[in-house]
Amino acid sequence: MKTKYALLFAALLLFPLLLHAQKVNLRGTVVDTASAPLAGGTVMLLATSDSALLAFTRTGEAGDFTFRNLSEGEYLLRCTYFGYQSFQQPVRLEAGKGPVTDLGTLQMQLRSELLSEVEIKGEANPVTLKQDTIEFNAGSFKVKENAVVEDLLKKLPGVEVERDGTVRAQGEEVKNVMVDGKKFFGNDPKVATKNLPADAVDKVQVFDKKSDQAVFSGVDDGQREKTINLELKEDKKNGWFGRAVAGAGSDVNAGGSDGGDELRFEGNLSLNRFKPGQQISILGMGNNVNQAGFSIDDYLAFSGAMRQMMGGGGGRVQLQFSQDGDNDLPLDFGDNQGFLRTWAGGVNFNQEFGKKADLNSSYMYSNSDKEYGRTSTRQSFLPGGDFSTLSQSAENNITDNHRLNLTYDQKIDSFNSVQFNSAFTYSQREAFSGSGSQTFGAGQVLQNEGNRTYQSDASGTNWTGNLLFRHKFARKGRNFSANVNFGLNNNDSESSSISENKFFDDGGQAARVDTVAQDQLFANDVGNWGARGTYTEPLGKRRYLEFNYGYFRTENRADKDVYNVTNGERYYDDLLSNTYTNIFGYHRGGAGFRINRKFWNGSIGIDAQSATLEGEVNSGQGAAVKQQFEHFLPRMDFQYQFAPSRNLRFFYNTD
Repeated sequence: MKTKYALLFAALLLFPLLLHAQKVNLRGTVVDTASAPLAGGTVMLLATSDSALLAFTRTGEAGDFTFRNLSEGEYLLRCTYFGYQSFQQPVRLEAGKGPVTDLGTLQMQLRSELLSEVEIKGEANPVTLKQDTIEFNAGSFKVKENAVVEDLLKKLPGVEVERDGTVRAQGEEVKNVMVDGKKFFGNDPKVATKNLPADAVDKVQVFDKKSDQAVFSGVDDGQREKTINLELKEDKKNGWFGRAVAGAGSDVNAGGSDGGDELRFEGNLSLNRFKPGQQISILGMGNNVNQAGFSIDDYLAFSGAMRQMMGGGGGRVQLQFSQDGDNDLPLDFGDNQGFLRTWAGGVNFNQEFGKKADLNSSYMYSNSDKEYGRTSTRQSFLPGGDFSTLSQSAENNITDNHRLNLTYDQKIDSFNSVQFNSAFTYSQREAFSGSGSQTFGAGQVLQNEGNRTYQSDASGTNWTGNLLFRHKFARKGRNFSANVNFGLNNNDSESSSISENKFFDDGGQAARVDTVAQDQLFANDVGNWGARGTYTEPLGKRRYLEFNYGYFRTENRADKDVYNVTNGERYYDDLLSNTYTNIFGYHRGGAGFRINRKFWNGSIGIDAQSATLEGEVNSGQGAAVKQQFEHFLPRMDFQYQFAPSRNLRFFYNTD
């Protein structure tokens, strides 16, 4: 018997190893008819059943390619290269023939113009690698009827969609999702992925977007944002298209029958009117099935003041390596307790004014009403005696959010441009909560009882703006840019709380009652502004010197007034109340050296910063502070592009 258990235990240990042993690597080399290697070609593995894309890669400098950790089975291998006929052959992988299957040399032939026309019409490759862009043919990935872009992205190799809707491509979070190269509802990727119909998309392009400054000047500054561009089908670029989904039903209790008369509903609407030079989109949703509205940006805009624009003295290192993986507006905060009713809607308007001016704007509104109730019974067993606790609580939160985004880009001439960005957010929130508990000792004798109520009203306003001027000199690589930015943030709230605790004697009579009632008023105003100029001088051979100088200032004032309430009268609490102001400003200037090459770029530099902090506390005995800080802040970055889907990035900077 012991031998059997030992064999079973050994089998369980070896099982994962046996599974891993079934994986096979596939490699080969792509050449032309003269046996010259074809570097940068696209090699794909397709399913034999429906030609679904399973994995893809790009050939190296020697025309070589490798697929790793493939399962046993049959595949279709397809090779594509611009100007050559596509090559395709069946491949069978068997672990019993060794861990590596080598296809040897795969020869591709030039195609004639006539054959090219026929091939382009009859063949649609699932993926195409264009320099630093991975382009997926949406029609090669099957999705269900009425699917949205998010459903399409889940099918793409190397692209992942997390539970909350966050999109990652080649291991990096996608910061922007554009539609035909234009912003869509600001910089919130989820608005596009969760609302645009998948059948309107022709191509999905994944790339590392350079900064606007780098695009304008032609000098790569090393800044990148993982971006997806949705290229629409031709018939969608000039006309109406959209998507509408609705459903309703009644609650079902644990027994499986309809319970109560509460109607549950959900509806989503996406209506789009696109034409050359203009994009108009209208989105709407409503439900009471715990789907929140719009994005986390609305929540963050409400929840606090803006970040200060700069600190001092700290450092940060980031090392990032990314590569291919193994080949409505809902937002999930991770809390689905209670009942949430949501209404949300928005309008996006993009307009081109000739060839020199471009406007991107959007407005979004959301309203949510969440109710939550809980009842619990807890039994505790202790050496000194047992006791039980009965608790009940209820909450209700109502939130309204408004958000407006605006970007205007004006190209003055081929050497000068101006860009203005602005965002405005206004939020309101009403909150109520109540809770009660009772504790019973031996014989279910009541020992204590507690009740608490809390209610608050809060509002917040956030307005930011940035004006950017850019100039290119006649000499290539010589550039100057200047930007001015500002921010205003205001948060106000009023809250009241009442807490009552009763303690009982052995006879069940109230021996003591403690009551605490308190009102709080809070106001926080933050304002900041800054200006910065940057000059770039070319040194030849894609080497540059960079100089910068800027001044930034943040002013913050917070008032907290606390009142204790006794018999309906309010009394000011000096100990808990507080008023403070602080002003933080700094000058920063520095220089750096940058070098750009075909597959890599990097820079190194240092800034000098002089900062002043002035603060005053007007509570208690009061206090004042004024400090001066000087820092040298080194920085560097390095990026190496192995392939469109594989890169190495290293950043170091000090704040």
